[in-house]
Parts: sequence; C-alpha cells; structure tokens
Amino acid sequence: MQRLLLVLFLSFSIYGYSQITVDETLTPRQLIEDVLINNTCTQVSDIIQSTGTNFGDVNGIAAFDANGSDFPYASGIILSSGGVTGAPGPNLSTLSGGNPGWPGDVDLEANTTATNTNNASFLQFNFIPVIDEISFDFLLASEEYNQNFECTFSDAFAFILTDQITGGVQNLAVLPGTTTPIEVTNIHPDVPGSCPAINEQYFDKYNFLPFNPEALSATNYNGQIVSLVAKGTVVPGNTYTIKLVIADETDTSLDSAVFLRAGSFDIGSVDLGVDLTIAGGNARCEGEVFTIFPDVAAPPNTTYEWQYEDPIGSGVFSPFTPPETNPSLDISTTGNYKLIVNFGGNCENEGEIFVEFSPPIVFNPTPSSLVVCDGNNDGFAFFTLHDADLDITNGDPDLFVTYHPTQLDAENNLNELLDPYANDDPFSDVVYARVVSTFSSCFEIVTLDLEVRNTPEIVAPADPLRLCDYDTPGDGLEVFDLTVVEPEVLDGSDPLLYDIYYYEVEQDAIDAGELALTVPDFSLAIG
Repeated sequence: MQRLLLVLFLSFSIYGYSQITVDETLTPRQLIEDVLINNTCTQVSDIIQSTGTNFGDVNGIAAFDANGSDFPYASGIILSSGGVTGAPGPNLSTLSGGNPGWPGDVDLEANTTATNTNNASFLQFNFIPVIDEISFDFLLASEEYNQNFECTFSDAFAFILTDQITGGVQNLAVLPGTTTPIEVTNIHPDVPGSCPAINEQYFDKYNFLPFNPEALSATNYNGQIVSLVAKGTVVPGNTYTIKLVIADETDTSLDSAVFLRAGSFDIGSVDLGVDLTIAGGNARCEGEVFTIFPDVAAPPNTTYEWQYEDPIGSGVFSPFTPPETNPSLDISTTGNYKLIVNFGGNCENEGEIFVEFSPPIVFNPTPSSLVVCDGNNDGFAFFTLHDADLDITNGDPDLFVTYHPTQLDAENNLNELLDPYANDDPFSDVVYARVVSTFSSCFEIVTLDLEVRNTPEIVAPADPLRLCDYDTPGDGLEVFDLTVVEPEVLDGSDPLLYDIYYYEVEQDAIDAGELALTVPDFSLAIG
C-alpha cells in the first residue's frame, strides 16, 4: 500500500502540472484585433502574415493560453521560428522545426545584427495612434538557452515600427534604455567556463535540470527572459506599419519564439489605475478629497465625460449633474467611476476605477510622556520612541507609527526619527508621531512629550529596620512600616519629585516591573 501511494503522488507531480496550449484556428485579423489589441479605440488595416505554411512547412503563428500554468502571460500571441504545435511544455524534446525552403526576412536583417536568416514568421499591420507613445508586453523563449549556445549564437527577432508619413523606422525589441536589439547572447546568466553573465536582470529561468525540472515547464523551450515592454514614440494621427518578426539565423535548428501579452498593445487606452480598496490596503480616508488622474496621452480636441455607478454593483452608470468634463475628477465618496474619452474625434474609449473610503482611525491623542532616567544628570539621554506605539495605537495592530522632528515633517512623512533617539533640549523634548492605517490613506499626528529626569541622589539606610517581637512572641514576625526610611533615603530631596517603590527581590527593583509591594507595611519575609 505504501508503494502504491508513492507512485500515485509522483504521477500527480509530473503529469498534473499545467502547460500552455496553442490555438492555430484564429485568422491574422483575429490575432491582432481580438487578442493583441482588444481595444475599441483601434484603427487597424492591411493585416498580413507569413510563416512556414506559406512555403509548405509548419505553422509558426498562433494564439496561446497559459492554461493554469506558471507562464507569465495568461494569453496572447506566439511567433516562432519553428512549429507552434511543439511549443507547449513539458520541456522534454528539442524544437528544430522548419526546412531550408522556408526563407528568412530581409527587414529583420536590416534592423538587427542577424544575417542569413531562415524560417521567418511575422505579423504586420497598419494603425493610426491617438496617443504619442505605443507599448506592448513581450518575452523571448529559446532552445538556444542551453548553457552553451547563449555564449556565441542567437536567433533574431524585431518589432519594426515605420512612420508612413516621415519614413522613420524604429526597432522596439531592444534592451531597456538602449537601441541594442535583444538576443540570446546579450541576456543570459553566467555560463561557467564559457561566458560571464550579461544583462542577467532580464533573464528569467532555464527550464531544465539542475535549474528547474523539465517535466514542470510550461513551455518546451530551454529558457526564457522576463517580461519586457516594447515602447515607441509616435505622432498621433500618422499612419504606422509595425512588423512583428522572428527567425532562425544561419541554420534552421534550435527554434526560438516571442510571446506577446494579450491586450497589451496600447495605441489609445484609458487607464484610471488600480482599484483603491480596504481589502487591497490602499483605500482612501473619509473626509479626504481624492483626485483621479487618468493615464491618458490625449491629442488636441480630446473631450472627457465622467460618470458614476448608481447604485454600486448595478452596472448602470450616470453622468454627473452638472457634467464633469475635466481630465481629472475630485471625489470623496465610495463608488465606481467611469471616464469616457473621445480622442480628438478619431475614436472613443473608456476606463473604470473603484475607490473605497475608509473610516478615520481610532487612536490615543494624549499619550503618556516617555520618561528616561539620566545617568550623568546632564539633561540628555536616549529614548526608544517606539515604546510609545502601544499607548498611541491603543494596541491596534492595523496602525503603524513613525516619529518625526516637526509636525510638518510628520504630515509629509519626512525625516523619520530612528531609535535610539537623543533629545535636543536638556531635560525635555517634543517629537511628532505619524499614526498610519495599514489598509487606507488615513493618518493622524500625535504630539509625544519626552522627559529626562536626573538620577536620584539617594542614601542607603545606615541601619536595618528593627522591631521587637511583641505581636506573637517567638514567631519571628512583625509588621514593618517601610516608609519610615524615606527621609533618610532621599537625604533632603523633595519627596514630591519622586515615587518610591518597594520590592522583595533586588532584581525586581532593577527591572522596575509589576512586582512592587502594594502596601508599605510588610512582614512576610521577616523571620
């Protein structure tokens, strides 16, 4: 029975893990308009593709779905220099599809370092942007990530953007912040004995042991880079052609693929940001006026209309009365808000955001002063400011406290004071606590007084307290009034300035804990 259970567990571990799936049934127009862009504010035309099937070979273009795997994109488009049917994991075979009769691409060679390319797959289309920058998400996966080839050899891919008005050409598939085309050879970790790491921060992982189990790989490629963003500056209203292309270089072996995230191709969207909720830890605070600033690069003559959902959850949005037509919107109540943008009469798009307002925090506005005993009586000492946290927050674990030298610093969360903190003024100081909610923008400012007290100059009693055993002669017990030694201990110091506590054990007195005797009359330990 134990052996049977072990076999079943291993089977689940290897075969129960998900891999991506591919769908080769979509047309080029469906791939571009419904998968890559999926945006109502879109003007796309002249869509063409080329892949192995154009030359009697395998198909290198399809839609894909993560299918519950750990692949970074939930869905999108795959362009491959081989057949896409072999792209899903696990990584248990070598992908080297495509024959020499399937040609490469001259545009790819003109915009990268590649030469003598083969097995090119590309999607190409025209579009008219309504914003001044386009972008989309992508990642490269390749069989050439094998702890060998990445040192010397790379397939090629490019996103070639051409302005049909000016003739300007950009390759958007470049290392971030550069114009260098991305290749397997310029993004990889250290390959011991062969080549050092280069741009390793952009490398994601190898899909083979000893790095990761082949059987658990979402794809059948040896390795992949992290998700990157292709960006290009454009002129709103101009017509552009973009060519998304990948190919083998020199030979037809060891295929590569570029994955494009579904819905990420942005040529005119309305982004109002993430929802602001208590559950998400980013709600706003009741009484606050919050301004929604849309992330929109709008051309001239763009118009705006704000709406609100009424009631919340109904899906019914109504315009404000009077109309709200500015690019931004000030709000102070919980709700779903929608912005409809007309991009200069070219097209219309919209975005939504849910904003939740949280009740103000409950805190202690008058905490007790922090008091420190000054060892050398110079008026300066070190404080552990966070000792006041529990008093200020009333023990609320959803409140966080920082300390600042001025109220203005506390309000703006600047110049945080760290423990231990030394007072600036002799014998006293004031700091300002910023009390912050961990689930909203609510915060309050509390004044905290600091007090430095001189170490008492006390005198040990010259003689022990003595009493005759009158109460019950012979039992060795009597009741002592411990307070009779206080004038001698204080040695002339003002008794109003000091509190005196009595302990049975010296260490308890040193710790100043809660074991002090509750009455100064004491007999139990005297015998």
